[in-house]
Amino acid sequence: MNNNITKTNMQDVINNQGLIMNENQSKIDFLKLLQTLQIQLSGVGKNLTGFGYKYQDFNEIIKGN
Repeated sequence: MNNNITKTNMQDVINNQGLIMNENQSKIDFLKLLQTLQIQLSGVGKNLTGFGYKYQDFNEIIKGN
């Protein structure tokens, strides 16, 4: 009976480690996506500046298309 408790606890530990690893990977993925978004928005800002837009509302740009 004692062995069953130990096996169950070890399985819980393994499952919890897997959840923690998934959570950490999700945070890393989120930060990478955030960085990519920042880079892309910077490019959009430069493109708008090139077309003479300074503080253009992106919603207005979408409506115009």
